[in-house]
Amino acid sequence: MNTGMQRFGECLNRIKTAVELGTPDRPPVVLQMSAFAARHMGVKLADFCASPALSNETIIKSAQALGGVDGVTLMMMNPKVLSMESLSEVQVPGIELGPDDMWQVHETERMTPEDYDAIINMGYTPWLMGQYIPKNFGNLMASLGPMFGFAPTAGKNVVEAGFVPFAPLAAISPFQTFMGGRSMVKFNRDLFRMPEKVLEAMDVAQKDVLANVRKLIGMAHPFAIMTPIGRASGLFYSREKQEKFIFPHYRELVETIVECGAYAALHVDDNFERDLDFFRTLPKGKCIFQADSTTNIFKLKEALGDHMCIMGDVPATMLALGTPDEVHAYATRLIREIGPSGYILSSGCDVPPNAKVENVQALVDAAKG
Repeated sequence: MNTGMQRFGECLNRIKTAVELGTPDRPPVVLQMSAFAARHMGVKLADFCASPALSNETIIKSAQALGGVDGVTLMMMNPKVLSMESLSEVQVPGIELGPDDMWQVHETERMTPEDYDAIINMGYTPWLMGQYIPKNFGNLMASLGPMFGFAPTAGKNVVEAGFVPFAPLAAISPFQTFMGGRSMVKFNRDLFRMPEKVLEAMDVAQKDVLANVRKLIGMAHPFAIMTPIGRASGLFYSREKQEKFIFPHYRELVETIVECGAYAALHVDDNFERDLDFFRTLPKGKCIFQADSTTNIFKLKEALGDHMCIMGDVPATMLALGTPDEVHAYATRLIREIGPSGYILSSGCDVPPNAKVENVQALVDAAKG
């Protein structure tokens, strides 16, 4: 009978083989689930968000109940951490919202044009921790402290249960954080009105982002670091704007993660079909393209299948509104046409909170068939 650690070793080998473009014994299944896990296990979202230990336990139990899951992207959940990543207000169930309401990110203009100068003159971290967060979110770090403190135990619990903590940490490029703090409309206006100042502030912030990445990997030794990129594709920006404000910092971030010994989980919430050539400039066999069902995953296979692992992309709509047969058929098609090498079966982005348990089970079962 497999112990948790024996199972962990098998799952780790399965996932690592896929990431490095090999062919594992079967397609690995990695799920990014938070609110779904709570509802699957009958835990109110207010309680789930308030306790790192409970959210960690709930995610593990949900994965165990599904059977056949190899890894979980998240080890626990406190939605307030999204304020650090997006520079936006996050409303949480049980506090600003009802006890079982889904948390919400409210992107409004909190960062001002004058903040670009403050970042340039002060440095990004002093500005963020000394000015921006206290002004906009009060004592945010006090509410996040228990989660940060519990992180080593959460990781240990996931591993001992036999699962791989796939990408438990995130690194966000300045483009993404600035857009959240300024709001998308105001930020895009800045790119035309004061492009050089925005770029200078982003360059300053990038130094601290990379330094933090090196520190985190050195301390935590994660399997992968999640690197979100969204609202950044050709649907939103010209290639000229991408090459100036988006791609250089994102490439440097990914390269730094790889140089420090982790894989880069490219959490792509957007349609990048026009710009798939950019992803070929990232380190081969060291990145995972986490498709969210917006970029056509079959075009991804054609363009990147020999260069990086592809992960996804059973749609949220199918998991919430479809039938088990539909999910199983689509997941099986993914395994056959995107796999068997260099492929991880997963949902498109997060497993939605209203996904039917039998549909998520059908996804997992497809990998075992």
